[in-house]
Amino acid sequence: MFPLLSLLATLTTADALPTPKVRLTVSPGKDAVWIVDIANEGTTSTRIRADAWLLVLDVKEPTPTDPRKARFFRPKNVRFQLPSSFRNEADGSRWIELPPGGRYSEIIPLDLVCFGSKERGALVKGAKITPHLGWPAELGKKSPKREHAPFVFETGDRGLRTIDGESFELQETPEAATEVHPDDPLELTIRSRVDVQRAFEAPLTISLKNRTKNSIRARIKPEALRLYITNPNGVEHTCDLRPPNTEPLRDFYVSLRAGGASTMSALLSELCDRSVLERKGLYRVRASFDTTPWADVNEERNAFTGVIKSNNRSYIRIRVGDKSWVRPPPTLAK
Repeated sequence: MFPLLSLLATLTTADALPTPKVRLTVSPGKDAVWIVDIANEGTTSTRIRADAWLLVLDVKEPTPTDPRKARFFRPKNVRFQLPSSFRNEADGSRWIELPPGGRYSEIIPLDLVCFGSKERGALVKGAKITPHLGWPAELGKKSPKREHAPFVFETGDRGLRTIDGESFELQETPEAATEVHPDDPLELTIRSRVDVQRAFEAPLTISLKNRTKNSIRARIKPEALRLYITNPNGVEHTCDLRPPNTEPLRDFYVSLRAGGASTMSALLSELCDRSVLERKGLYRVRASFDTTPWADVNEERNAFTGVIKSNNRSYIRIRVGDKSWVRPPPTLAK
């Protein structure tokens, strides 16, 4: 668990616009889940767009510990945020009235915002992170004197585009979730990250590697796979790809030499019901490889019989989705 990082932001504008005191608190937690908390510490009510999907992270790489490298070091600054399909400027359902002392909290997976290898590579121990909520000015540029929509704070027809938080230093490097099965003769790995517009475009690539010093013969076809997919709401669905009463063909068997691997690829929508992946958001996928239904034939052909679980998760970010989804309206934290 990361320590709680309290980021204080004070918003100011013209005299006609009240000056609220809003505290933006980010608390990185277990399994790469971050909590975005917005609290009104002022004496008047504040209207805020309560939407963690508007989180923006400016990341500055840490200075090398080696003095020789640090001497000529010029840190890179990068910005990470969700694609525009998540940052709906016209979504009016996320506005909430925060009374004095009121607070709003929302959980957001870090992998949803920082999805690619570039983003994940920048989030290392010692990196300096400056968070924002909304639409901040471009890196290296000042905010315009006259704010214009979309806003994250407003009163009447005027408002502010961004809530800026204090910079903080990342205390630990977020680690990817992995499982180790040292006694398994085969190692099952899923392609780690897939970023697509819609579910039918999402490919699934699985590799099966022989970890032993001897050759292993196995039935390697998608019918031997079982997928466990956790949707953006945290609900897990199981895709059992094995059709009933299927007699394995000889061509389905592959011999893997010591250290050798075989890869299977297919579209995820061909392997699972598309309703499982109908909403935009982040999906977590685990897999198992099960050849026990063909134990008799496997024995005849001296082939592997057993169940192998994947040693990693696959993260699939669907930007649009097949079905229109209205997120639950924000409510005050208790």
